[in-house]
Amino acid sequence: MKKDEREDKSLFKVVIDHEQQHSIWPADRENPLGWNDVGKTGTNEECLDYLKEVGAGKKSRRQKEEMEHVVPEETGGERGDL
Repeated sequence: MKKDEREDKSLFKVVIDHEQQHSIWPADRENPLGWNDVGKTGTNEECLDYLKEVGAGKKSRRQKEEMEHVVPEETGGERGDL
């Protein structure tokens, strides 16, 4: 049997939730509650490549918003209370 014949040709789709988190899901199954299609369907590898290409899944919307509100600590030594 050739390698191409053994490859998994299952189709997946890229889905997104309200927190802007991405995942892949079997294309022939109904989306999990709260998840919507983004319009990309393909093999597992194609969907994962798409996620890398668009930079998806790094942080949720909430995490990004929280990072915007973080005040960096002072640098240059330890901070001590007098």
